Amino acid sequence: MRKFLDWFRGTSKENKIIFVAAVLSVIIVVGAIFITLQEVGVGVGVGNVPPRILSVSLKDTNENPVTELDPFTEYYLYVSVSEDNTLLDIEALKVIMYSPQATETSPDSEADHYTFIYNATTGSWIEGVQDTIILPDCVVPADLTVASGTYRLAFRLKLARATSPIADQWTLKVIVFDDNGTNDTYIMNFDVGVYAQIALSANQISFYGKPGDTKVPSSPQYITVTVYANWLWELLIRGTNLTSAEASIPVSNIFIDDDPNPTEATESGANIQALTETFQTALGQSGGYANGLEINIYFYIDIPSPLPSGTYTGKIYFALSVG
Repeated sequence: MRKFLDWFRGTSKENKIIFVAAVLSVIIVVGAIFITLQEVGVGVGVGNVPPRILSVSLKDTNENPVTELDPFTEYYLYVSVSEDNTLLDIEALKVIMYSPQATETSPDSEADHYTFIYNATTGSWIEGVQDTIILPDCVVPADLTVASGTYRLAFRLKLARATSPIADQWTLKVIVFDDNGTNDTYIMNFDVGVYAQIALSANQISFYGKPGDTKVPSSPQYITVTVYANWLWELLIRGTNLTSAEASIPVSNIFIDDDPNPTEATESGANIQALTETFQTALGQSGGYANGLEINIYFYIDIPSPLPSGTYTGKIYFALSVG
């Protein structure tokens, strides 16, 4: 350092200025900072979390909880789901309902088995039994970027088999699938109420004959009674006396049979049966589950003698006893 100062004092003023400028230039260059930037890749692996069913509930259209469903009546099934990968990860919602006469894998039928599927990929509902989803009343979560939501299936059962609350019940199974193949399941039970209905092929019959004629057939010759029942049933019938302004024909002169030949010697089915004013089982007709069972009832009359001519009118009633 001392040698540097001695040399510096011995130089000319001009050289000193140049030197100082050179020194300053070096100092400036030395003081500069150079930074080189490089990109660093960052990756995060997010694992799949299976979906969870938080709750399942059955309600009527007034939002009242129910444990028994009536055929041909609309109900709501609510399914609340949690999905940590967001609801976008939900692939499908499957609902299976089956009676004690069926299993989970039985084919769909009005009597014993129903399948409903929500396909989240296509946003569509699929039914296993036709005309059982009430699509305008179905609801799915509006925001799929959240971790939980509630789905509502609006549906009706057709002629589903009735059950006893004590002895047996229907099974309801809900399965929620995500797009990685994992799922969660919820199982509950419910009952189906009794339903019965009959339909007649005609609402009027007529007879024509003379006093003393027996087993005069009606026109039409028979009435077809169609039975719809989801429980044990009996077909009942009764009648009234046929009356005119002058006289009457007793109801017991009207007969029913299950074939067009009222001669008992050739009978192969039920015996001919006289009507009464109180309900009785018609020709022994009874059974279990029936969805459109057709029964032909043939009508005959014995016309008393003597009897004034004229038109005689009355009523015949059919009923279905269930239980």
